[in-house]
Amino acid sequence: MVARSVTNAIYRYGFGGQEHEDETVGGDYSAEYWMYDSRLGRRWNIDPLTFKYQWQSTYAAFNNNPICFSDPLGLEGNPVNKTHKVKAGQTIHALAKMYGIPEDAIRKANPATQNRPQKDQINVDEVIKIPTAGSQNSTNSTSSTSSTSSTSSTNPTPIEPGTHDNYYLLRETDFVRRNPGQSAPEYYRNYGNKYLLRFKYEISPTLSPEGQKWTKNALLNLQVALENQLKNTPDIETNPDKFTDFVFDSHVDAYEGAGILRLSILDKVKITLAVDPQDLFSSRSLKQVTIVGTDQIIEYREDLNFAAHQAWEAYANKGEILQLIGNYALKHGLDTETVKIFVINSIFE
Repeated sequence: MVARSVTNAIYRYGFGGQEHEDETVGGDYSAEYWMYDSRLGRRWNIDPLTFKYQWQSTYAAFNNNPICFSDPLGLEGNPVNKTHKVKAGQTIHALAKMYGIPEDAIRKANPATQNRPQKDQINVDEVIKIPTAGSQNSTNSTSSTSSTSSTSSTNPTPIEPGTHDNYYLLRETDFVRRNPGQSAPEYYRNYGNKYLLRFKYEISPTLSPEGQKWTKNALLNLQVALENQLKNTPDIETNPDKFTDFVFDSHVDAYEGAGILRLSILDKVKITLAVDPQDLFSSRSLKQVTIVGTDQIIEYREDLNFAAHQAWEAYANKGEILQLIGNYALKHGLDTETVKIFVINSIFE
């Protein structure tokens, strides 16, 4: 019937089993990692796996082929295998020619065909899986690298440090893809992603030129350290305690390597107060503060002129520093004096 439609106010799901959105006219669907517009065949948000598919649009969905690929999470297209019911006289060679795929791809998709007396043999009425182009490529790849396939599929995908604002979400997505059913390290979303965005877009613009340079380099150093660790110890993400200890211990080298010890007092105060109380006063944070504070004292002892200048700067900017501390305490419901003592100890130890 022309223009016939059926609606159900209770059942909210549609295309691909994804939730249908009624806020706009047409076919909008949501999944864990995307908003999809079936009218355009495109997603509304940028694909979190763009680093893997640089030849495609950042808004592409289903590998640009919704017929042959499914994408239930909004991450990447999964090949959808076809099936073929064998007719009299048909062989694997004939099916490969019919569907335009290698014979080995069909054999690997149908293990029962691999040990038959005649290599090309298939039986009448037998249902044969016909892999799509996407799945046969992955099959051939596995075949040509059989000696490493057992590890390469589980190793973290390298991500170029400093190139993505959603770097930690990409790391989270990569973990979930490689470890179905497991929770990604909380650090990625609840710490790394949160502070990458906060420091880059909220804190850095308020800092001096030196402070802005420090922010860029510190964020880069953290990602470089993580990428190197994942390369050397690919399974560290699956050990929550070991992974968390590593990422937080890497902070000190990242901060000091970027030059935090030589920043202005005002920059150091702003950087310290950019951290939420639950993170700032955690045991791991206090460990970092102690190490950096000790190294700062050593820096002062080795350069007395710099130490004197910092003391003068603290006095000259006393009013602004106290205002920053007061605002932080008020925002988070903390005692101002407690915050002031913590900031002083963090910088001057």
